Amino acid sequence: MPLRLVVVTVAAVSAVVTQFVIHNSGPLPEIDLQNIIKPKPVSIAGVASVIGGDTIEVHGLRIRFNGIDAPESKQYCNDARGFEYPYRAAGDRPKH
Repeated sequence: MPLRLVVVTVAAVSAVVTQFVIHNSGPLPEIDLQNIIKPKPVSIAGVASVIGGDTIEVHGLRIRFNGIDAPESKQYCNDARGFEYPYRAAGDRPKH
């Protein structure tokens, strides 16, 4: 028997067996990859120190809040004339 015929026969039998198993087995369970790959939340307790507008620190662990766009503590801004000043609340900005 030529090798090519053996390979084709084995492939055809494998395909028929696979089709039979898939057809006669129950539905496959749904797999939610987000539950597998995303990290599990952990509880953090302690006194929080504010590091920046969107970051706190608890027991040496820095936690950045996702989706918050806040100025950093050492952020500089420019006014309309290009004057650079440290960012402060709107009422504390220098008057020109």
